[in-house]
Amino acid sequence: MVALIVPAAAPAQSPVASQLPASAPASDAWGASGIQRQWNDPAIKPGDDFFGFVNGKWIAAHDIPADKTSYG
Repeated sequence: MVALIVPAAAPAQSPVASQLPASAPASDAWGASGIQRQWNDPAIKPGDDFFGFVNGKWIAAHDIPADKTSYG
């Protein structure tokens, strides 16, 4: 009979979250994965329109000037 003893693993931390700058917003804005979730539009179902779900609030809050083709 062979017995293996394996030490308990430390809780995993997201590699992205560990690279966030100290000045990063509170975790509720970034989420555990390091993605800003404040611009998500919960009124849109991600399965129906993922782009709209992820970017909906940002698109509604930021107008692209008429003389620009893109703005960021």
